[in-house]
Amino acid sequence: EVDVEAIIDAWKQNSVVSEDVKRDGCDQFRRALQSKEVLRALSRPAETAELWREKSFEIILEQEGWVRGTFDRVVICREAAGKAYSARVQDFKSDRINDADAFDAAADRYRPQLSLYGKAVAEMLGVNASVVSLQLVFTRAPRVYDLTA
Repeated sequence: EVDVEAIIDAWKQNSVVSEDVKRDGCDQFRRALQSKEVLRALSRPAETAELWREKSFEIILEQEGWVRGTFDRVVICREAAGKAYSARVQDFKSDRINDADAFDAAADRYRPQLSLYGKAVAEMLGVNASVVSLQLVFTRAPRVYDLTA
């Protein structure tokens, strides 16, 4: 229940990429939002949910050391008092893939990145990593790939 064209217009005004890349990105965005699977993944899970978009971070993790990155999207569910009880890290990917084996291979390539992002979110929120789910949202061939299963 969003104004897709308003989102696209705002992005195009703030983006510094070429017109060809903008056109391709807009096409992918529109196509992805036609997928029920993608819409379900992008829906608000609870009234008390908080959303981080394009949030850059730097953190020192015990095992990994200094980690720097940018979350594409993190959905945080909070209790009424504000304490986080779960989170979902979603990373958008525009790979040119269509078959199941290619999605599996892409997921394997991105798994280390998302695992690291999940650990960072858990640390930042003060929750156990087991309550942080990880998803890849493919935009070119709309599909949501759950990495926590």
